[in-house]
Amino acid sequence: MRGRATIKVVNSKNVNNYEIAKLFDLQNTKQIKAVTYIFTQHLKNATIHIIGPLPNGTSVLRITAKPLSGEKILKAHVEINLTGDELNKFLLKQEFYDALAITKLNQFTGYMGEQILMDYALNGILHNKAYMKTLGKIKAKTFHEATGKTIKSNRVWAIQNRSGHGIDFLAEVEPFPPEPKYITIDAKSTLRGKYGDYATPRGPSLGDKQESPVNNLLYHLRKAIRKYATDNPYNLSKKEFYDFEQLINYISLNRKLVDGYVANIGLTKGFNVAKNSKYGELIVLEKIKEKT
Repeated sequence: MRGRATIKVVNSKNVNNYEIAKLFDLQNTKQIKAVTYIFTQHLKNATIHIIGPLPNGTSVLRITAKPLSGEKILKAHVEINLTGDELNKFLLKQEFYDALAITKLNQFTGYMGEQILMDYALNGILHNKAYMKTLGKIKAKTFHEATGKTIKSNRVWAIQNRSGHGIDFLAEVEPFPPEPKYITIDAKSTLRGKYGDYATPRGPSLGDKQESPVNNLLYHLRKAIRKYATDNPYNLSKKEFYDFEQLINYISLNRKLVDGYVANIGLTKGFNVAKNSKYGELIVLEKIKEKT
């Protein structure tokens, strides 16, 4: 239900857990609705399990939820060194839920931005939905308008290991020539209630490796190939294995075949892409100057 989270007790024989769960299950007070609303403002099916107290005296909250517009499950675990009445009071504090929600929503916002890029690309529309960064009140051009290139919907990859580290987005573009033949995109997402008419979203800064898109791409391609025969942490198919082998050789001979971009993505309620007077959609591309 929107504006509420369900609290389930894991060990109903434990008095502390039972009393806390019973209190939350009432779901009638403004205080309860206030602390749980922040979870369900952008998420659905939010559930909090209270596990404990554990032998060391702590309790663990296990939180699961889904985005309003998808089925990807968000999971979080938080250990709290409190039991009984102290735990009861702490769980009702607005500040606790605000801080927890901000941390976990930031992680999930990044995932949603990456997923939006991939969905748009696979549907053949990303080059008309992503805009090049512009200053002031100048109306931005789409990637296609600015570069003359389109993204091939059947040549799109996310090269990420099980921990989610790697290349958010790699795609082949056409026509070729001229260069580039491939682009990488690092997705940096922001979630806000609203954006200014001429605002440009600004996500987290690039990491050191991301500031050299070609080196970063080659690093993950080589690692994915090297580990394919063992535990295959990048989950490559046989076709991807051979494609990436060729790609490594191709790019190593001519690094200018790849351009790297950062995409600052502005999301609003429900993880929908925002828009304003400057950008048709707040997917704002900026070319990364390759470090030598």
